[in-house]
Amino acid sequence: VTERNGFDRRYIRHAVEASFDEMQEQVVGIGMMHLRRADFLGQRIPTPSIEIQRIVADYLDFIEAGAVGERPTLPKSFEKQRRTVARIEELAAKIQDARNLRYETYNEVNAFQLQVARNLFPKPNGGMVGDWVKFQTGYAFKSEWFSNSGIRLARNTNIGHGILDWSETARLPQSQCAEFTRFELQEGDILIALDRPIISTGVKVARVRKEDLPCLLLQRVARAQFQGNAVLPDYFFSWLRSTHFIGAIDPGRSNGVPHISHKDIEKIPFAVLPIPEQRRIVAELDALQAAVESLKRLQAETASELDALLPSVLSKAFAGEL
Repeated sequence: VTERNGFDRRYIRHAVEASFDEMQEQVVGIGMMHLRRADFLGQRIPTPSIEIQRIVADYLDFIEAGAVGERPTLPKSFEKQRRTVARIEELAAKIQDARNLRYETYNEVNAFQLQVARNLFPKPNGGMVGDWVKFQTGYAFKSEWFSNSGIRLARNTNIGHGILDWSETARLPQSQCAEFTRFELQEGDILIALDRPIISTGVKVARVRKEDLPCLLLQRVARAQFQGNAVLPDYFFSWLRSTHFIGAIDPGRSNGVPHISHKDIEKIPFAVLPIPEQRRIVAELDALQAAVESLKRLQAETASELDALLPSVLSKAFAGEL
């Protein structure tokens, strides 16, 4: 959208957002609903002088930013509007408080989840990870081999939190894959990123799902290979995502460790419990994870509602309904 001379772009944006409810009534189509260009351009909005537009835009920008900083002033002639703005400020403050509460709750839930996991796993008693689990690192596939089709390569960037993230995908031509069967991944494989294994949102450890296959293991990613049946893969996967593992590879660095090797992981102190105890711990953590995921979905829905609330308030303000 390009505004004509005599109109402030910021004011136009606020006025358009305030008209969303009216525009919604004009959408057409089946499945992929849309607003026709003519209906959008024909939407009526208040058009005061450019000076008033700028004053209103400054004030609404201030409200939208959470009323932080120096408060813009409205002309005395805006007495009715000033009362409306006071009401907008009150509602905007409540919206911001709700956002802050949602953020605090999210952090508290994550901290609680880590605390529970820390208390469930036993302290090491002389053993190391390598006594039960070895790691295979991926092949150094050359970037000039990559293609737009073929088998996906599990790279460092694809290791997410719990699952593989294929938003950025590199592939190897199908014709070359027969040479690298040793690096074929299987459903249930546990992978860990060796470059920046810990980021602000957590440790980069993932399980391979059926829908991820087929895919091949790339360098700087390690696959866990269990030596016998003494350790359940689910138990080890949960341990890798706990503070026991995070603290071992990133002691006091505040998530600043740039690289680790598979040998570093194999030397980390590790304790093994009887299989029934491992199953009990996994079950408790799975139940907690399900509750956390449910809360996160609710928070995401709340975030969307909060983001839509201020434009709705502005819509009522422009319509004189506040």
